[in-house]
Amino acid sequence: MKKNLLLAFCFLCTLSLTYSQTVYYVNASATGANNGTSWTNAFKTIQQALATAFVGEEIWIAKGIYKPDTKIESFQLVSGVTLYGGFNGNETSLTQRDPRNNQTILSGDLDGDDNPTDPTVNRIDNAYHVAFVAMGVMDAGLDGLIIYGGQTEGVTGVNDARRGGGVLAYGSVNINNCIFRANYGYFGGGFYPRGTAARFNLTDCVFSNNSGEVGGAMYVVSPNGGIIDNCRFESNTSIQNGSAINLQQSPVTVSNCSFTDNLLNASFNNVGGALYINESIATIENCQFVGNAVTSNGTSGNRGGAMWINSSNAQINGCTFLGNTATNSGGAIHISGSSATTKFSQCIFDNNSAAFGGAMTNYNNGTTSATFLRVEYDNCTFKDNTAVTSGGAISNGFKTQARVTNSIFEGNTARFGGAVFAQNDSTDLYYADCEFKTNEASASGGAFNSSVGIRSTVLRCLFEANTGMIGGAMQVSEDTVDRSNLNLSQSNFNFNSALMQGGAINLQNADATIVNNIFSNNFIQESTGAGGVMSVNCVNGDNTLVKLINNTFANNEAPTGAGVASFTDENTVVKIQLLNNILFHPNGNSLEIEAGTPEFESLGGNLSSDQSVHLTAPSDQKGKDPLFVDPNVDNFRLKAGSPCINAGVNIAETPKIDFEGRNRDQMPDIGGYEFGGSINTDNPLADRMWSVFTSQNGEHLLVQIEADWTGEFMLQILDGEGKYIQSHKLNKLQNQEVYDINLMNVPKGVYFARLAQASYVGSKAFIN
Repeated sequence: MKKNLLLAFCFLCTLSLTYSQTVYYVNASATGANNGTSWTNAFKTIQQALATAFVGEEIWIAKGIYKPDTKIESFQLVSGVTLYGGFNGNETSLTQRDPRNNQTILSGDLDGDDNPTDPTVNRIDNAYHVAFVAMGVMDAGLDGLIIYGGQTEGVTGVNDARRGGGVLAYGSVNINNCIFRANYGYFGGGFYPRGTAARFNLTDCVFSNNSGEVGGAMYVVSPNGGIIDNCRFESNTSIQNGSAINLQQSPVTVSNCSFTDNLLNASFNNVGGALYINESIATIENCQFVGNAVTSNGTSGNRGGAMWINSSNAQINGCTFLGNTATNSGGAIHISGSSATTKFSQCIFDNNSAAFGGAMTNYNNGTTSATFLRVEYDNCTFKDNTAVTSGGAISNGFKTQARVTNSIFEGNTARFGGAVFAQNDSTDLYYADCEFKTNEASASGGAFNSSVGIRSTVLRCLFEANTGMIGGAMQVSEDTVDRSNLNLSQSNFNFNSALMQGGAINLQNADATIVNNIFSNNFIQESTGAGGVMSVNCVNGDNTLVKLINNTFANNEAPTGAGVASFTDENTVVKIQLLNNILFHPNGNSLEIEAGTPEFESLGGNLSSDQSVHLTAPSDQKGKDPLFVDPNVDNFRLKAGSPCINAGVNIAETPKIDFEGRNRDQMPDIGGYEFGGSINTDNPLADRMWSVFTSQNGEHLLVQIEADWTGEFMLQILDGEGKYIQSHKLNKLQNQEVYDINLMNVPKGVYFARLAQASYVGSKAFIN
C-alpha cells in the first residue's frame, strides 16, 4: 500500500513538473503546423495561444507586431499565464531572449497608419484596449512586450469604452519589463487597474508619451492595491489630474521609479503634474521627479508640478524633486485635504518653482475644516526653490499643522518668506534642529514669514546669512484674532540682514517668548533702519508682549537699536521684558525706541556693554564687557571670571537649560551659555548607555557604548568654558563598542565628553 502511494505521489509530481513547463510559441512568420508546440510549428497569432494556454503555462512570442482582431476586441489575458516577448525565434530558455533588439509589439493600430509624431490623428481604427484582464482572472502576466496604440473614446464614451487604452484590468496582473507607448485613454492612457480584484505588480516598465484626460499613463482604482517598482514615466500628458499616475482610494507603493517631463496642461483648475493621490494610502520611496509641470491655459488654479496629495496618509521617503513647476502652488508638491498625515523623510527639493510654495504647499480644505491637515518633514533638504509670491520652499495655510525637523533650507527665494511662509490664523508651525542659510525675501521674512495669527515654535535652529527688506531671517505678524505667538529657543542667528528693519527678526503686533538664543553679526543695510537683531512694532491697539530671556546679543549693528528697536502708535501698548540677557554692542545702543512709547521692562540679571537707560533693575549691569571666550570667531561662551557667571536672576521663567542643553544651577549665568554646566538630556535611560574612563596617566579617554543603535555619531571634547578641544566622527558597528581617544596633548583639568547621535545628545565630565 505504501509503495502504491509513493508511486502515485511521484507521478503527480512528474505531472506537475511537466504541466508547469508547458510553453506555447507564437511567431507571425512561422511556416510549420501552427499548433504552438515549437518555434517551427508556432501559432501565428497570440489569440490562438491564449485560447489554448492554461494556469501555469507560458506563451513565448517572437519579434513582430501583433494586433487584436477588431476595434472592440483585445488580447484577453488568462489566469496564471504569462506572455513573454523579446524572442528572435530560436531560443530554448527565457534567459536567451533580448526584448531590446527583438521588439515584440502588441499594437492597437489596426490599420497601421498612426502618425509617430502626432498621436492624435489616424486613430479612429485603433482598438479601445490592447489587452484586457477580465474579472476573475488571477495572476495573468505580461513580460518583455511593447504595448502600443490603444485608443479609448473620449468624454462622450461610457464605461469601459473610455478606460485603459493600453491595458484595462479587472483581475490581477503582473507586468514586468514592458513598454507602454503612445496609448490614449480618457481614464488611464497606458494602464487602468480597476475593481476589487485588480491587484497589480508593475516592475521594470517604461511609460512614455501616453496621454489621457485623467491619468495620462495610469489611472488606478484598486482597493487591493499594487506595487510599482523600478519603472520610468516619461513625457506623458494629461488635461486633468496626474499626467503619469492618478491614484484613487487605493493602497499603492511606488519605489525606485523616475518621473521625467510629464506635463499636465489644463484649461481649467487641475493638479498633479506627474502623480495625483486622492484619499489613498501611498508609499513613495527612492523616486526621482524631474522637470514635471502643471501649466495653465487661461487660469492660475493649477497645483503640484510633480505631485498632488489630497486627504491621504502618505509616506514619501528618499525621493528627489528637481526642476518641477506649477503655475499656482506647489512647484513640486501640493498637499490638501484634512484628517490625514503626510510624512517626508530624507527627500531633496531643488530648483522647483511656483507662484506660492516653490517646492511645497500644505493647504487644508479650509479654515472651517473640523480637523487639521498634518504634514511632517524629517531630514529633508530644500535648495534654490523659488516662489513668485510666498514661501520659496514651503507655504502653509488653512488649518495646517506642519512639523519640520533636521532639515536644511538654503538659497530659496520669494517675495514673502524666502524659505517658509504661513498664513491663516488656524495654522500651526513647529521647526526643530533645522538650518536656514542664504534664503532671501524681496519683501519680508528672509527665511521665515509667519503672518496673520500663526502659532510658531522654533527650536534649536540655525539662521545664517538670510536677507529681506523687513525681517532678515524672520517676520512674524498678527491680524485681528490676537493668536499670533512665536516661541523661539536655543537657536542661532548669525549674519542675517534687512534693508529697513529687523536684521534678524521683525515682530508686527505679535507676542513672542524668546529664550536661550544667540544673536550675532546681524545688521540693517539702510542708514535710517532700526533693530539690528529685532524690531518690535505694534499699532492699531493690538497690545503686544515680548519676553527676552537668557539670550546673547553680540556685535549686531543698526542706526537705531543695534540689539532691539521698538515702534508703537499712541493707541497701543508694547511691553518688552528682559531677563538675564547679554547685550554687547560696543559701537551702538542695544535698546532704543524708534517711535511712540513702547516699554522696556527689566526683570533683572541683564548685562549691557552700553549705558542703556532701559535697564533699571538693581541686578542689571551696564557698561561692562561680558568676557566672551573669543568674540572674533563668534565664540560667545563665557570665560572664567566673566561678570555674567552666577549673576542671573532665578525666577519661575528662568530656563532650566542653556543654549547647548546644559543644566543651569540655582545661580544661573547671564546670556545663552551656562558656564561649566553639564549637558542635560530628556532621556535618562539613554544616558546610561555609555560611560567614560581615563587611563591612569590621563593620556587616553576610553568611551564605552552599549546600545542597540548603529551608525555614525559625533564625539566631542570640551573644556570647562565650553570651548571645543577635539571632535571625532565615529562609526558604531555593533551593540557594544569601546573607543580610545588620545588626550596626550590635552592639558590636565576638568573636561566634558559630548556624544551626539540621531536620537540622543548627552555629556559626561571627566578629569585627565
